Amino acid sequence: MGTKNVIEKILDVKEKLPRKQKQLCNYLLENYQDIGILTVKDLAVLAGVGTTTVLRLTKELGYENFYDLRKEFYNLQVDAVSKWDNVQVSFQEQNPDHSFTSYKTLNEVWDEGVKNLSDTLNHHLVENFEKAVDLMMESRKINVFGIRPYKAPATYLDLMLSEFNAKVYQLSNDSDSLFDRAIQFQKDEVLILFGFEPYTKRTIQLAEIAAEKNVPIILFTDQLSCPIVPQAAVVLHVAVSQSHYSILPVFALVEALVLEIGKRTSPDSIRTIKELVSTLKSADVVI
Repeated sequence: MGTKNVIEKILDVKEKLPRKQKQLCNYLLENYQDIGILTVKDLAVLAGVGTTTVLRLTKELGYENFYDLRKEFYNLQVDAVSKWDNVQVSFQEQNPDHSFTSYKTLNEVWDEGVKNLSDTLNHHLVENFEKAVDLMMESRKINVFGIRPYKAPATYLDLMLSEFNAKVYQLSNDSDSLFDRAIQFQKDEVLILFGFEPYTKRTIQLAEIAAEKNVPIILFTDQLSCPIVPQAAVVLHVAVSQSHYSILPVFALVEALVLEIGKRTSPDSIRTIKELVSTLKSADVVI
């Protein structure tokens, strides 16, 4: 599974720590972008804790000194920037022979897709997937929101689930009335968010409203440094493609959620699908 980054380490230990160290963890998660330039004293003041708390947490997370911890946060920012660099590099044609380039591109995308799927599947994902399905099953309404490229998997999730589950509510298409709906969130609902870099203000604002109303959030993201992570009840973390832009693991996760919920609601889900097919044929929508 590879070495855990600093965000993963914080998430693993946060709930077991004393109150002040937990407070510091929350500050680190919410302000990770700025940690790489702070001193021990700066961080202590901003987080509202003592310098000894900063040093104790540093040791708790497995770092010899604060410099090593700060370097980890700095590297998170470097990784995020280099991802966009890789996207731009992937568009640069390396060979004037287009037939060869086409084969190479197809092969690279397939290989990278298999790697990303393999890297995404780990015991953390399995545990969180189970929690996500439980939340969706228990909720009265499943709200879904994705914006920019991530409107696609949000829409796909809605379309696939809605074929046999009537409690899905798509928020991605209601940009004008998004917050009208959000202020009506109830505790027995769940919000599924697609939060990927670069993060949009609308996604973060929606998460804040849900958190204020104690609505559990299921977060799809490629970075555990995502600012919505501290507010999420469940984080579905997918691997980042290093050679080109890809959201293949996101779609795979969406399909897995739909399949599992279909299984758990069977035989009702099967009966609903059969009725849908019959209705579509009767209406000459499908042959």
